[in-house]
Amino acid sequence: MRNLIKKTIIITLSVFITTLHSCKKIDFVLLDTLPVTPYDTAHTAQEKAIIDYLTSIGNTDSLIVGQYIGSAEPGAPYYDATLYTGMSKKPGVLGGDFGYWTDASNINPDYLSTLITEGKNGALITLAMYIPDPFNRRYGDKGFKKKYNYADTYTAGTVANDRINIALNNMGNVIQQLKDNHIIVLLRPYLEMNGGWFWWGNKKKFPTQQEYANLWIYTYNYFENERQLDNILWVYAPNYQGNSEMKATDYYYPGPDYVDIVGLSYYRDDLNEINKNDGMSKLEALNKPIAMTEIGSHNGGKPNKKMDVDNLRYLELKKYKISYFLVWASWKGHYMAIRDSKNADQLLNHSLIITQDELRY
Repeated sequence: MRNLIKKTIIITLSVFITTLHSCKKIDFVLLDTLPVTPYDTAHTAQEKAIIDYLTSIGNTDSLIVGQYIGSAEPGAPYYDATLYTGMSKKPGVLGGDFGYWTDASNINPDYLSTLITEGKNGALITLAMYIPDPFNRRYGDKGFKKKYNYADTYTAGTVANDRINIALNNMGNVIQQLKDNHIIVLLRPYLEMNGGWFWWGNKKKFPTQQEYANLWIYTYNYFENERQLDNILWVYAPNYQGNSEMKATDYYYPGPDYVDIVGLSYYRDDLNEINKNDGMSKLEALNKPIAMTEIGSHNGGKPNKKMDVDNLRYLELKKYKISYFLVWASWKGHYMAIRDSKNADQLLNHSLIITQDELRY
């Protein structure tokens, strides 16, 4: 009975903390804009070299391995640089973000330092954008429960647009610092938009194709033109189409002029559904380099359950013209990263796997 009472108290406390966290409101704090620096033709050449390299890898039996290291805000429970650095070899792609559901006004300096250090070492840096809900300042992915006027996000004078602008300004500052260090960013804005669980693509009221494209292009123009950030490769990254409620993987594609790389998020215990509903085939038809922009176990979110995933399964990705894959992070009580799954060293040392020291772009 005592153990039952103790367990009940722990569960109740956990639910209470989770509820408080989900009610948190984002303040959207505008930082001073870092000075705009001139376009650098060397960055253009570097971007082309990366695209050509990814394209060539996609046409071979090889794969570039990647690892996400957790989130960028100070105190984030799942930031761990050793997920990337603490193995026999460093993965070729280092994945991160600007803070998980923050306005990017408070970036962990150690996190940014890791990105810069490994970018200078030759790693490919990919960053995801998780902008908080600009309509009600909600923290987290609760936006799928609301219906929004998506046009407000890119229409001047609206509250939602003001908040989007603040987040973009702050994220632009991070990209500027990477630009100053001559690091190209593989940027994933508004990812998994076809899934129904983020405010920028929710199943209560999915945005139209044009509304989503307008938001993407608005973001593109801000970074590329207003901020002159010439170190961005744009990654269109839907979720694999696991059911009929989701939109097709190419449904929200904003157009070839605004995308450099395409890819999928995929969380399953096997790789059998990657092309479900022709999701991968539709991306291949877009004629861009292809990646698994996020991948991991379907059960990786279950707490305190050590995963029994074999890293060597990722070799099967070469059924498709995939150039790189990014394995999701582990955090306290949750296990998904390369180092926390079977055959980590065997994967990193496999003849078909490309690690940081083997990148040639």
